Amino acid sequence: MNFDETQRSLGIGSSNLACNNLPFEGLSVCAGCFAFGSSLGLSTMLQNQFGISTGSVRPIPSVLGMISVAFASGASQKASAYVRHRGHGSEKTHLKRYTFSRHTMKICILGLFTFKMLGGRFWAVSPSSYTHVGSFARKSIPGKETYANQLERDLLSRIGSVWGCHTCGARILSRSNLVADHQPPKAVGQKMNKLLWRRLLGVKVNYRFYPHCKTCSNIQGSILSSASRKSYNWWNIAKLNGSGGGRLAKSHAFKFRFNHLTGGIISAVTVLDAKEFNIAQGIIKRFEKLRHIMKSYQLELNE
Repeated sequence: MNFDETQRSLGIGSSNLACNNLPFEGLSVCAGCFAFGSSLGLSTMLQNQFGISTGSVRPIPSVLGMISVAFASGASQKASAYVRHRGHGSEKTHLKRYTFSRHTMKICILGLFTFKMLGGRFWAVSPSSYTHVGSFARKSIPGKETYANQLERDLLSRIGSVWGCHTCGARILSRSNLVADHQPPKAVGQKMNKLLWRRLLGVKVNYRFYPHCKTCSNIQGSILSSASRKSYNWWNIAKLNGSGGGRLAKSHAFKFRFNHLTGGIISAVTVLDAKEFNIAQGIIKRFEKLRHIMKSYQLELNE
């Protein structure tokens, strides 16, 4: 199914799109994007306050991320409908009250699907632990206990220039600002290798290198330095590995990501070329059609 067919199926036609609606519809889509990003940012802040990060016990970050994206999807749909409704100054129609219904569930599922299609990862909504793989980690290379050599630094430099620091997301455009970050951290891996069972079985920790900016690397070093003066038993090693999480984790709330456009897509389906009455009722039929289109598209991919 091509783009034109999708437009006709949803009832979005360029020929019958009134020009005087465009400012309100554009503003509505922007409001939906803002509502989606703000909702995820609020979730990140709350998780930070409750001590949850990418280093928390699985699958807690993923579950909370899914709930956050689902809620943000509903918020973006309501925000776009409200802005369009207020922009027209309509007094005859009233927006449907927000209740959890089958239609709301479909919006949430659409948001989850779109978020994943745009490269989103649910666990990455959580704050970045300084001692675990961060929210912005995309690519890494095999590591070792010693420092990265020149070839490895060259590879990490390319990754860092595209995807940024795996903890804070800042682009690493200068090699002088690049640090090859061991995951698990070198201080943790060295203590793990001293455990009796690892020494008896000869099982060594497998490291991976991730691009790290110097600011995050210095913070990580400070955290590990103050937390590493403990014995080698497993409990203290686990505490050391988790020392960069909790409230010390890096909060990336309100940092824009490409997958935040999920809110814009949901908003566009809600308001573009839609009648005021249909928007007020929650544009149920259009979302139902979109669900069937997505199902057909998935079947085409499977074939």
